[in-house]
Amino acid sequence: MRTLIKIWFLTAINFSLPHLYSCDICGCGIRDNSMSMGNLQGISNQNLSLSFNRWKLNTPFSNGSINYNIQDHINNWSVGYNQNLNSKTQWYVNLPYQVVSRKNLNNENGSETTSGIGDINLGLNYRIIDNRKIQILDQHQLLMGGFSLKLPTGKYQTRGENKIMLPMHLQPGNGSYSFGSQLYYSVIKNNLGVNIFTKYNHTLENELGYKQGNNWQNNGGIFYTLKLNNLIVIPQIGASYETYQTDKNFGNVVDYTGGSLSYMYGQVEIIWKNIYLSIKSANPLNINIPTDAPRPQNRMQFTLSWILDSSKKSMGDSM
Repeated sequence: MRTLIKIWFLTAINFSLPHLYSCDICGCGIRDNSMSMGNLQGISNQNLSLSFNRWKLNTPFSNGSINYNIQDHINNWSVGYNQNLNSKTQWYVNLPYQVVSRKNLNNENGSETTSGIGDINLGLNYRIIDNRKIQILDQHQLLMGGFSLKLPTGKYQTRGENKIMLPMHLQPGNGSYSFGSQLYYSVIKNNLGVNIFTKYNHTLENELGYKQGNNWQNNGGIFYTLKLNNLIVIPQIGASYETYQTDKNFGNVVDYTGGSLSYMYGQVEIIWKNIYLSIKSANPLNINIPTDAPRPQNRMQFTLSWILDSSKKSMGDSM
């Protein structure tokens, strides 16, 4: 049973961070999607997580007979804190910091770098079904639901080195409040498991009259658990599907926004005592966005978490 609970800790953390699985090309950016479902849900504790996410966008431009491409490398660091209030309820907070490197692929001198603190994400999750401790069952399930709130604390009027305002999808924040609801479900039998995650996010208009489109995300994966001495290793493959409504500026539709994306991802998770490590890569399968919208490339995510509750035994000892 200790191993089973640890497995859930690993499989659930796939959806613990907002950066990798939220599209930042259609105006609906990483700022609006705080997917902290299941992060360190295996045992009652408090934990600190550090993550690094990197992804690339290519944007085609045309100026008369001249065609050129802008390439954006987005690097996002974030610090997250989770704490279980009781056996059913968990709250979390996440603070990101973003660095964007822009380069004109047709001009070796056309490059610039911007950075800034992003919007704070807060949330509350509740365990609806959890039969992991019933040892006589050969199949165990976990169902959680929750709500999230994004606060407009980040920079959202950042200008490049040429003093031109960056597009909204490259801003560290978006200057508006966002509200979200989410569900996470996982089932495990004989070390083989399946998890499903869905989240809907609603964004309000900011003081500049700009409103990013609402978005809906769906993720699913299959995983298998391997126990190697003091380590637990879980490889996983899965897919995600994301849809985005168009942005609006003073009530008018922003042309290059909206659409849908699907991704295939692979992930490896490792846990040792009080330390958790996750490495994940996602590549686009299908892109259905406007022609002049930034084109997404692969996404990478690294997550490192620590259990901070010294009153608890280590995860390796207590599971």
